[in-house]
Amino acid sequence: MAGRCYLRLNNSTVSTSLAIITGANPARRRIVFTAPDLSRVTLAFDATAEIDQGPTLYPAGPHLDINSNDHGDGPTKAWYAIAAVATRIAWFEVIEDETMQAPQGGR
Repeated sequence: MAGRCYLRLNNSTVSTSLAIITGANPARRRIVFTAPDLSRVTLAFDATAEIDQGPTLYPAGPHLDINSNDHGDGPTKAWYAIAAVATRIAWFEVIEDETMQAPQGGR
């Protein structure tokens, strides 16, 4: 990666209606969704997802790691979610920032 990266933590309530939870970001290199609190959650990068019709997270289940090395431009897309029963979901993103400079040493 040419720039420096930073980590951004996010969370949202996901309902039984499909909704966007994070917009597209061409600088995002990785997005990791954690297991939801109460109910299963299906994720998609288009607005046509239905519950259990795609990558689905389960309470206390494994996380879903979408990274640019394994999934091409998958991390940069907008992500949508729908839950079987309203629940909270958290995720983190690794963002590359070409404008960030390395810390300078010395006094």
